[in-house]
Amino acid sequence: MIILITIGKLILRILYALMKLRPCRDRIVFLSRQYDQPSLDFVRLIAEIREMSPATEILCLCMRMEKDPDAFMAKRWKNLFFTLRQMKALAGARTAVVDGYSIPISILRHKKSLSVIQIWHAVGAIKKAGLQTIGGKEASGRRVARAMRMHANYTWAVSASRATADIYAEAFGLEPDHIALTGTPHLDYLFRRENDRAEDIRDRHPQMSDGRKLVAYIPTYREGSPTELKAFLDVFDYSRYHLLVRLHPKEADARVRDRRVIYDDEFSADEILSAADFVVTDYSSVALVAGLLDIPVFYYVYDIDTYRESPGLNIDPIALFPGCASKDPKEIMSMIDAPCDREAQRTFLREYVSCFYGDCTRR
Repeated sequence: MIILITIGKLILRILYALMKLRPCRDRIVFLSRQYDQPSLDFVRLIAEIREMSPATEILCLCMRMEKDPDAFMAKRWKNLFFTLRQMKALAGARTAVVDGYSIPISILRHKKSLSVIQIWHAVGAIKKAGLQTIGGKEASGRRVARAMRMHANYTWAVSASRATADIYAEAFGLEPDHIALTGTPHLDYLFRRENDRAEDIRDRHPQMSDGRKLVAYIPTYREGSPTELKAFLDVFDYSRYHLLVRLHPKEADARVRDRRVIYDDEFSADEILSAADFVVTDYSSVALVAGLLDIPVFYYVYDIDTYRESPGLNIDPIALFPGCASKDPKEIMSMIDAPCDREAQRTFLREYVSCFYGDCTRR
């Protein structure tokens, strides 16, 4: 595997050296392997740039790439051609913006004039990310990460607070003075309550109109380990609350058949929050988003003992919010029935997301 990666890098670097012979242009390139379409952050940034600098050329290249090596290789030709398109765009650019790991950004040798800005795709980092996770991987995983130069070549990363900046400096291998405390466009979207689809959600699920409060269960995606949903459904109090579950599309097999449960993949997690009275999650950034919207958050962290080991946690919910976090679904249900003191969460949010003022995109 390492030999193949080394040969592939050499070929791509030779091709890229030829591409770089062309002069740079006033071009900003947006690259993502997280989504097939431009993210909300990208859309808002591009609109702002076009207003501020109409002459700047903007290219946006997005295609979701599988993290699983077997799935990646199954689409190797499609992935290769997409990588070549990104390389051609980068060769003539002065700035690149990424929202996650990007193969051409990290493995290639760029012109010194190219600035690369990492804006990350999540609000904050409850679980460890980037270079923070490499040390916990098996030896083969560490070798591949080094060979792929994971999260190399960034000039700047964007953070929502000084506390988050320290995490991002470690995750992306940057000095603290190369973390820009601007926040991301996603925060402006939430600040202006543009996620509000509560009425549409209730129209789609008319059974929610009977006066019972809504609990939204929105866990993070787990590779190879579907969410332990049944244990929570078995203890849920359906007589007092509605339960709306939004799983990651890849975890559709984890759904439990129960007519009392509302499943929804039509609306985004942000939009579902606009209708929720309570949120149950785990290590997902949904916890931070819900907190910013002042919705009570509860952490169902049944696998926290193994999660502390891999991928690891920057924020330990049980340690920070013991009255709102538990491994036991029965305890979570009792916490919802008698909501805990949320001042600890509010204090944490003020420290962890300090750029919540509606002007992040322009900054």
